[in-house]
Amino acid sequence: MLKRVSVERLKRYVSNGGTLICEGLPAYFGDHGHVGTVQPNFGLDELFGAREQYVEFDPTSPTS
Repeated sequence: MLKRVSVERLKRYVSNGGTLICEGLPAYFGDHGHVGTVQPNFGLDELFGAREQYVEFDPTSPTS
């Protein structure tokens, strides 16, 4: 989870020459814990040059 304000700070950091390394689901949950309709959320798809195309959640799948 990342808040929009945090993402904006990260974008500024990168635009000022910083290097950002992250895990696979940056900002999946955004402000108020809501899932973004585009992933990565809050424009991070543009920053990283990658966008999730498809995901399916199956609540009936077994967990280990």
